[in-house]
Amino acid sequence: MLRWRKALGGALVVLAAMVAGVELAARATRRAHNERVRGLGDRLSVTVAGTGEPVIFLHGFRGSGRYWEPHVRELARERQVIVVDLLGFGRSPWPRDARYDVEDHLDALDRTLEPLLRGRQRAVIGHSMGSILAAEYARRHRAEVSRLVLLNAPMFRSQEEARSRIREMSPMAAMFSVQRLWARASCDLVCAFRPLLYRIAPRLEPDVPPDVARDSVLHRWESFDRTLQNVVLRSQMEETLRAIAPLPVTILHGTEDHITGRKRLETIARETGARLELLPGDHNMFLRHPQAVLARIAAALDGR
Repeated sequence: MLRWRKALGGALVVLAAMVAGVELAARATRRAHNERVRGLGDRLSVTVAGTGEPVIFLHGFRGSGRYWEPHVRELARERQVIVVDLLGFGRSPWPRDARYDVEDHLDALDRTLEPLLRGRQRAVIGHSMGSILAAEYARRHRAEVSRLVLLNAPMFRSQEEARSRIREMSPMAAMFSVQRLWARASCDLVCAFRPLLYRIAPRLEPDVPPDVARDSVLHRWESFDRTLQNVVLRSQMEETLRAIAPLPVTILHGTEDHITGRKRLETIARETGARLELLPGDHNMFLRHPQAVLARIAAALDGR
């Protein structure tokens, strides 16, 4: 019995040391990121190209503005393209004490974009979670937003449906999203080993561009969890689309993307006046077929 207790005690000491080491390493990587973005203050990281009517691009959950690059730069020949890293993700600040709800994200967008836009009309493009924020941004800035394009928009009736749909996407999505214990543990490990994971991420996600895979580790637990809980799971897209009608809205959805059913999308489009277009592809159809999807985005921006 004594040997068993000593063995258990030793194992607990080793486990505690490992947990402490992970936490210390995680804090170090977060401090390093905070130093890199110090010059932004409370504004977001943006990339701007071209002139003309502004077009704002908002990425999805656990992503960054590099989801869109370099393909959307083609639009900069006739428009001003503004690609954003959302609050808590990518190269934007990751404040620990933020709520990361819709209002927090929109406030950060306003602090960053309004000095640049200065009241000009602008179009907004969003993918997945970014489509939720794009619609809410249009609701806040109804007079300034000229057009809205939503890619693979998640539209849920309840938080329970949202969790169910996310689980259906893949076991990995469920584990790292709606199973919070596993999500917290994995996020702490990501923080601790971020420099290594940033380098090897393209090997772990070979089906996406290397820069997109690398940027998928650029967040902290608070931005990950609170954005999921407060933006994605509590989305009220249908209500928002009804509120902003008759603003021109185009919904582009992949035929293999089941996060929102086709019949549901057709009903929502009919009731809100939005235009629905189904394109080949899954939830990341833009990454799979960027030129084809970009052509439809350009057509929607032209009112075609």
